Amino acid sequence: MSNIRRALPEEAVLLTEIAFRSKAHWGYDLSFMEQCRNDLTIFSDNITNNLVFVIEADGDIVGFYELRGKVPEANLYWLFMDPKVIGCGYGKRLWLHAAEISKGLGFEYMLIKSDPYAEGFYLRMGAKRIGKLPSTAIQGLMLPLLCYQLLVKG
Repeated sequence: MSNIRRALPEEAVLLTEIAFRSKAHWGYDLSFMEQCRNDLTIFSDNITNNLVFVIEADGDIVGFYELRGKVPEANLYWLFMDPKVIGCGYGKRLWLHAAEISKGLGFEYMLIKSDPYAEGFYLRMGAKRIGKLPSTAIQGLMLPLLCYQLLVKG
């Protein structure tokens, strides 16, 4: 049984651990992971000041996402899953939840700056690649920029 709920500020350290395990799952070396440390650290202020949701499985947090932005543009800032549940459908549930919340807030589209290994997931969810953006952690690394249309204008 799984449940999606708002994250609590005191869960910031746990969410950071999930983010690191999730990123490391793709085989990045220790040096790369250390360069990503600042980008993968979740602070209690992130949780207090933004929309951060967690998904629980059997009472344990196994993933989370954060939404930021101003209408019309939502930014899916993070979506990380504990590697032990990758491929079990929890990521899709979080994605659908993020899309539903974004629509409810009046966002027209959601932008995602994706890890290259996660791009396939977002494409399967209906996002389209619209370009590349530089990594804020690794100089010279370009990351896929994706867009998911939430509301149809007209």
